[in-house]
Amino acid sequence: MNTQTPPTPDRILLVGSDGDGLENLAGKFPGGSIVGLAASHRRALDLIESRRPQVVVIDSHPGEFDTSRDFALGLGEHSHAAFLLLLPEGPPPEGLPPQHLIKPFLDSELAMAVRMAVYCRARDAEVQRCQQQVMNLQRDLAETEQKLAALGGLLSLCTYCHHTRNEAGEWEALHHFLSRRMGVAFSHGVCERCRDEQCAESGPP
Repeated sequence: MNTQTPPTPDRILLVGSDGDGLENLAGKFPGGSIVGLAASHRRALDLIESRRPQVVVIDSHPGEFDTSRDFALGLGEHSHAAFLLLLPEGPPPEGLPPQHLIKPFLDSELAMAVRMAVYCRARDAEVQRCQQQVMNLQRDLAETEQKLAALGGLLSLCTYCHHTRNEAGEWEALHHFLSRRMGVAFSHGVCERCRDEQCAESGPP
């Protein structure tokens, strides 16, 4: 992944119970980057769905930490958006998510925290994608090993018709046997040697 400083996102949603505070907070970001102001978490969810912000900045006030934290963590699990939790001045509470900023802060600190929140979200999504790929490969490997184990030992082929003896001791067409045991699909064609032999036997038209 790119380790350079990520750019400032251009789709930011602000969430908080203090309308005036959100207006002041919006003034700290570049013009046009704010896609909405939400005075409640329910309204924020509607805007996240309709306006698809890159990051949700949650302005938490005294007494709101638990609900703000739970809302933020829920976004991290169920939404494409990153989040940044702004906390009132004071000792950091327990259970604080890493994407947070404690007041008071400089505008430059806010801008960097927002960029890093988006970067961390993208990093986590990439990690999840890679983990899913590993799980898929492990599943495919296990299935292949099972199929190979099912073919363990020598296959007994008829010298004349090339049928193979199956696990029930019955003779079965080889392509049926492989299709049933390994899920192999077959199609039909004519190799060059057989084509020439068939043409020679049938003679000129």
